[in-house]
Amino acid sequence: MFKEQQLKNINKKEEFFVIEKNIEGNRERILDLRHKIHKNPELGFHEFKTAKLIKNELERLGVEILAEGVGKTGIIGQIKGNENGKTIALRADIDALPIQEKTNLPYASKNKGIMHACGHDTHTAALLGAAGALKNMAKQNKLNGNVLFIFQPNEERSDPKRKSGAVQMIKALEKTGLRDKINAFFMLHVCSEMERGKILLPKDMLCGSSSSFTLKLEAPGGHASESWKLPNIEKILSRIETKLDDRFGFKGPQEEQPKIILEPGLHKTDSQAVNTLSERGEVSWTLRILLPGMEFKPTRTKIIQEFKKIILNEVEPWQKKGAKWSVDYNPGTRPVAFRDPKLVELGEEVAKDVLGNDLEISRQPILGGEDFSYYPEPFVGKSMAPKKEIPGLAIMVGGANPKKGIPFVGHHQPNFRIDEESIIDMAKIYAEFSRQYLEK
Repeated sequence: MFKEQQLKNINKKEEFFVIEKNIEGNRERILDLRHKIHKNPELGFHEFKTAKLIKNELERLGVEILAEGVGKTGIIGQIKGNENGKTIALRADIDALPIQEKTNLPYASKNKGIMHACGHDTHTAALLGAAGALKNMAKQNKLNGNVLFIFQPNEERSDPKRKSGAVQMIKALEKTGLRDKINAFFMLHVCSEMERGKILLPKDMLCGSSSSFTLKLEAPGGHASESWKLPNIEKILSRIETKLDDRFGFKGPQEEQPKIILEPGLHKTDSQAVNTLSERGEVSWTLRILLPGMEFKPTRTKIIQEFKKIILNEVEPWQKKGAKWSVDYNPGTRPVAFRDPKLVELGEEVAKDVLGNDLEISRQPILGGEDFSYYPEPFVGKSMAPKKEIPGLAIMVGGANPKKGIPFVGHHQPNFRIDEESIIDMAKIYAEFSRQYLEK
């Protein structure tokens, strides 16, 4: 029995070396794919050139394409391994951001005002690299199950009509009957604020929810000298912002990460002069909640109720004077929570295989939002019946490297950069996680 177990461990290591050798052998191609995507960034649901590149590479590798044009640009591919095995779905997002790049990289964006400032180009290239390695395993009859490759558009934006790329991909998985066959979802996200060789892998939750509100006000306007008897939109908005900050603003030390954030962002009025009262105004808030499912829903519901109550208390006294208000609410994404501790254990084990046993792991979840949260959910839309809950795991992989002159830089910034070695790291983790999950 001991010799049998030893043999299994040796085979496992040998198979990992097969994956590693394949990815290292295709290093230049993987990085070239990243450069092409980075140079030609496209916004959500408009990633047509990116989708064409992905399709061409999957066809070159011999990966079966099950769906394309999902949400206009999404692609689903499949590699079939040995029969009767499980199915794992790997997801990479492919969209860019409306940001003007300032990196001066040789492959910097050539599309004015659009940039891959969150690393989605690296995710796409890494997953294509993993597809090559897993296809090689399948050809050798060493892949004990099936792998789905989900190249998702439009992760950066979701709206009240739930048009996020994740929702579109899930609908396609439902329509084709693929979702019922999936046993687990897995995704990676590069992190430019963490050093290469480190990962972020909390035990229960990677990141918080992301919702938003936009309050719109209308009033007759008028002269500022009569503001004592007319609705003053600027003043009403300021009072609402102050009361919401008093109620939900974080009061702890700057070093301590809050569980709830409600922060105002866009603030616009149409007044053209200091002595003129606005006729229209609006302000938007982002709401982030870092709480597990049992606490998340009631907390969000309570905040929404108090939000509307504060607005009503400030606007109601002026309604007889012509003040009107409306709120656009975008429920956005839920927290990315891990429901299967075995997946977390496997993620840690695989990361150590790829990055070394001295791997540093951060367990602190973040407040950033991710629409990957939709994939494991048992309910995907009003028009569909409740479906099964599917385990999912997400890992953030360090991409900064100050020693190589690649500093810690926040995402969504014009000077966003990462050490490209992290792309190779992610390709190996994608492939090896899939192999070990299907093996076990």
